Amino acid sequence: MVPDFGLDHDILHTQSNIAGSENKLGKKLSADFGAKGASVNPRGYTVPDFGMDRDIQDSLKNLKDQEKTHGDWNLPK
Repeated sequence: MVPDFGLDHDILHTQSNIAGSENKLGKKLSADFGAKGASVNPRGYTVPDFGMDRDIQDSLKNLKDQEKTHGDWNLPK
């Protein structure tokens, strides 16, 4: 059996701060993490695509080099 010590004090503090802000502003906080379309990016800015990160490129090259030496690396099913 796992003991239940209740909510963490950081979570309780955050919930208290949210409630206080909602009271002060007279508005309830709401979030829709499943939103799609225009509502996802309401500011309308484009996120630039700079291509693959250099560290990832290096890792893929190193993996390819090691597979040449030791054979293909596959995850078990």
